[in-house]
Amino acid sequence: MRHSKSLWIGAALVAVALLLPTDTSAQRRSSSSSSWNDDDGPRETETVEKTVAFPDNGTLRLKNFSGDVHIVAGNGHDLKIKARRRASRERLDHIKLDVQSSGSSVTVNANVPDASWERDHRNNNVVETAMEIEVPASARLDVDVFSSNVTVERVVGDQRLKTFSGEITVRDPRGADINAETFSGDINVFVEPNAKGSVSFHSFSGALESKLNIASMSKKRRDIEGSLPGGAGPRLNFKTFSGDLQIK
Repeated sequence: MRHSKSLWIGAALVAVALLLPTDTSAQRRSSSSSSWNDDDGPRETETVEKTVAFPDNGTLRLKNFSGDVHIVAGNGHDLKIKARRRASRERLDHIKLDVQSSGSSVTVNANVPDASWERDHRNNNVVETAMEIEVPASARLDVDVFSSNVTVERVVGDQRLKTFSGEITVRDPRGADINAETFSGDINVFVEPNAKGSVSFHSFSGALESKLNIASMSKKRRDIEGSLPGGAGPRLNFKTFSGDLQIK
């Protein structure tokens, strides 16, 4: 158990280290203040909205530290983001929400400090960022966050979803391969009654609860495998340390 915990904590530290450099985009701000203070002043709320062209069958790569993330399939070909960012005014001015397109990927990083802030505040590079994101239904997802809850709805592209202390919810994946991983949060998956797919769940102390009959279920000490009622189909792989998996 001690070895397993150290691996998970090491992975969390790596996730924190992946918060990257620079942003140049304009931000639309609301100046509402909060009585909740950061080390560098009272918190304010800032709203950022961005729309970028999304490549056909492209991949959204998303990094965030805290703040819920909600990704939903839309009818268009663009990626649309509405973000609510909460931090001191100084931190909001120096740590940006960065969106970059390269090849078949769009990368969204919620915490990109400028050079002066990174130099002087190396251990204080986080803005709480809640995001509503609309993507084309076929988008692939590569989501790596820390304490964010992650919800994905009606996206049919393959999905890799990872959070440390947040909860993961996937609704109507309609044939997507899913790899979802969390340390202490639960994973909730909503599928059709006749959904197809193979299910794999690995956990140290979490439990599996399913409203559907999972056929050919095999249980080992920390691993459960089986098939959804529709039989063979996409691969649904789930991993937690202490969180539960619910299939509904």
